Amino acid sequence: MQVQLRGSSAEKFPDRTRFVSMKEEGRLDSPATAAAKVLKYLAREDFGNNPVADVRDPA
Repeated sequence: MQVQLRGSSAEKFPDRTRFVSMKEEGRLDSPATAAAKVLKYLAREDFGNNPVADVRDPA
């Protein structure tokens, strides 16, 4: 998915420039790392307490 987003036009993906910069700076997680973060977040005791959540938030 990351490759498709970085390869899309700015018209279709307005944050393309920021996303490409994040890749170049090494700030994007691999799919395996992202999945591990989601699974860890789902196992938290406070999961579901916030209607909008970010898996990057510490427990």
